[in-house]
Amino acid sequence: MDIRVRAYDKEFGMADNLSIEDLGIMALEGAANLDNKMLYTGLPDMTGKEICEGDILDGSYINPMTKNKVTRIYVVIYERGSFIAKLHNHSPFGDTSLYFINGKSVIAGNIFENSELL
Repeated sequence: MDIRVRAYDKEFGMADNLSIEDLGIMALEGAANLDNKMLYTGLPDMTGKEICEGDILDGSYINPMTKNKVTRIYVVIYERGSFIAKLHNHSPFGDTSLYFINGKSVIAGNIFENSELL
């Protein structure tokens, strides 16, 4: 299995599609903060873009009965051996496995570059 990551550094910005070896080299050169790495999940959003740990997903939808927009903003985290879509706004529905919502949501940003979305 090919393990890939994205890394964010305030000075250099976002670096996509890195191998673990690339990340190690960048860290040695001082170009990436290892605290800001985002592991690829292997799952795409509904547009086909690959989802990473730390991505902010918009899973909002229109309720077919009321015709009102239901806002669902998730943050992708790695917890207890799996990727979780952690519901950001307070809701009685709670968190869910990323596998259940990846095809019904789009990447709106990530926690490092777009924290205002939260």
